[in-house]
Amino acid sequence: MGTAVLREPPLSGIHGSREIKWRSLIWKETFPTQRPMHTQFKCLAMMMPLVILGFGPLSITCLIGFYVVLARPIWFLTLVRNLYWRTSAVNPQVARQQSGNSFAARVKVSLSLLVLLILDIAPVPVTGVLGLFVIITRPPWFAELIEAIYADV
Repeated sequence: MGTAVLREPPLSGIHGSREIKWRSLIWKETFPTQRPMHTQFKCLAMMMPLVILGFGPLSITCLIGFYVVLARPIWFLTLVRNLYWRTSAVNPQVARQQSGNSFAARVKVSLSLLVLLILDIAPVPVTGVLGLFVIITRPPWFAELIEAIYADV
């Protein structure tokens, strides 16, 4: 018995154009290439050094969080969707329709990160431990929050 192979649909236009890049990203978001356990293991491997660095005077995880909230890079949305792939945590289309404007979500997350940055001055890395919790348990509220932040992208 043969297995069906999913291939990316043919793209029209000039190579390197913005349309081709966006269509390719949509295809990759629709059919993630990694299983969630591989993504979860890679995220844990990257988060552990950040937790250790969190014992320093400045929380690097909070700064990365500010970057994600302000710049909203596509790679982070793809990472979260790969992490939550095949879980019944959230439907991206429903979450985006319910959230509407992402400005309110971005302000709330920025204020929360500011509070966490202040708490991280203490000798315990709060943000890094919270990040480990999110990666290990994959709570539905985190996926909904990310979809709300990326609602108007």
